[in-house]
Amino acid sequence: MLFRSLGNLNKALTEEAHNLATALRRDTKAQGNWGETILRNILDKCGLQKGVHYSFQQSFTELNGDGDPAQRRQTDVIVNLPGGRHLIIDSKVSLNAYNDCVNAENEKDRIDAIKRHLMSLRNHCSDLAGRNYHALSGLQSPDFVVMFVPIEPAFLLALENDEAIWHDSYAKGVLL
Repeated sequence: MLFRSLGNLNKALTEEAHNLATALRRDTKAQGNWGETILRNILDKCGLQKGVHYSFQQSFTELNGDGDPAQRRQTDVIVNLPGGRHLIIDSKVSLNAYNDCVNAENEKDRIDAIKRHLMSLRNHCSDLAGRNYHALSGLQSPDFVVMFVPIEPAFLLALENDEAIWHDSYAKGVLL
């Protein structure tokens, strides 16, 4: 009886893990939420306290050249630094192409998936650079934003296959 119950529990856990993986691959919002959760967990495990050392999901209104409200911006994390300065961290998940690479059945499919993965990361960098977080009113931030990639093997795959990605991103004001 105990073994049957454990078997049912194992089956249920396996099914739930599969459902989560499927949801993450299909839903970019779920991917983003997952990446933000990983980032928050890392900050907490480093001893930083939400509301004291960092804030999460803070909204700002960007002003146009005339000083009128232009666009709403929402940061993932703002870390409070000494001297009233701030470090902005944005989590970006590029899961689909990376997953295709890992599960590729042949070298051609793997290479195609790597190219899509690199394009995804580069697009995230360009998008993030265009948000101009460092210029938000009320923040004293360096002229760059940190892009957090929560899947370390995916990050390393990008660095291994595109020697310029780190430098190109930094030149745009995004620190990988």
